[in-house]
This record gives sequence, structure tokens and C-alpha cells, in this order.
Amino acid sequence: MDERIHALVGYGHHGKYERIQDLICQACGKKFTVRRDTVLYRLKSHSEKVALSLALLAEGMDVSALERVTGIKEWTLRTWLTRAGMHAEKLH
Repeated sequence: MDERIHALVGYGHHGKYERIQDLICQACGKKFTVRRDTVLYRLKSHSEKVALSLALLAEGMDVSALERVTGIKEWTLRTWLTRAGMHAEKLH
């Protein structure tokens, strides 16, 4: 095993609502989730619901209207939007 090469392999799943893949590095033994460093990291909501909500907000739907339609609290929607914005900023 070359310590400079960090090969990631599957290490099971976790998640209450959907299966989220866990990974382990064969070189250093560090364990983490595939969602690490993404908008979905440590969110307990369904990823499809988050993605749909963010897409509708990006299309210009009002936050209060989206709250009425989806039943997701405005504070939660704004938190998701902020996290997505911070993640996009890191990518650029």
C-alpha cells in the first residue's frame, strides 16, 4: 500500500430516510460519507426534496410561496439556499 495513494472503497450505508453511502480510505483508514463537502452534508431531509426546492428557488419562485406548497418552513428553505450559495461560491 502506497501512503500517497488514497483509494476510497465502500464502507456500508447510513441514513433514516434514504441510503447514504459511507466510504473508507484504504491508506489512512479515515471514514466519511459521500455527501461530505456538498450542500447535502449532515442534512436529514430527503435529497430529492432539497434539490427540487433549490431548483424552484433558482427559477424565481418566492420563498413564502414555496413554503405554502411544500410545507417546508421558510427558515429551512433559507438555510438550504444559504448553504447552496456558500457551496457554489467555493466551487467558483
